[in-house]
Amino acid sequence: MGIMSSFHGLGEFLQTVEAQLEEAKHLELGRLRAEYQTVEVNNHEDEMSLVGEMHAELQIVERQFEETFTFTLRYSFVVSLFGLVETQLRAVCDKISEQKYLNLHLGDLSGRNLLDRTNKFLEKVAGLRGIPAEKCEVIIDLQKVRDCIVHSNGRVALSRDKQHIRHLCTRRTGLSLVEADLGLHAYAGIGGSGAEELLIIERSFCYEQLKAIQTIFADLFEQAGCFGPDHVDVTP
Repeated sequence: MGIMSSFHGLGEFLQTVEAQLEEAKHLELGRLRAEYQTVEVNNHEDEMSLVGEMHAELQIVERQFEETFTFTLRYSFVVSLFGLVETQLRAVCDKISEQKYLNLHLGDLSGRNLLDRTNKFLEKVAGLRGIPAEKCEVIIDLQKVRDCIVHSNGRVALSRDKQHIRHLCTRRTGLSLVEADLGLHAYAGIGGSGAEELLIIERSFCYEQLKAIQTIFADLFEQAGCFGPDHVDVTP
């Protein structure tokens, strides 16, 4: 699979699974309603009790689909997207080395992180413009969100980049913080009510990040000028 195809595939995955979750939610809600309709009641009091029980179960199902499942899906998407960015930056640099017959490769260079090494390779070894600062910021922000997910499961207070994440939530569409009771602290009686800041990711953030990353790679292919975007195989 080529690089741009892999990005497209990830976007299609998100769109498909979100649609399937919505369909599954409606099916489950319909099943529950139909199940309660088969229950016989003998008086008004029993009927009202049954209706209350049904509404409670319906709310649980709706929360499970709209919060838990969707929450997990979008977290997984961000982690996968950043994983693709890492592997594909390496793939592009290696392909440039191969196509331009360069003596140095990305792996030969030192730097603070992959993005720093990538720009050092592109600018100093390959003689290209590299990734401009405003585009680097997109990748760095994505990494900070990914790290918050991977290392603290979205609990901002536990993230080493907590200030960066809070700032992102004020300027990036589709990112926000909510106060949530996250179980362990509340159960143990630590920190008062047990409420913590939890990072919430909306659909808009996922698609905007995907589009921004695709633009970055399209620019890299244009700069290199020696191969097409789907001539770099990133199939595992």
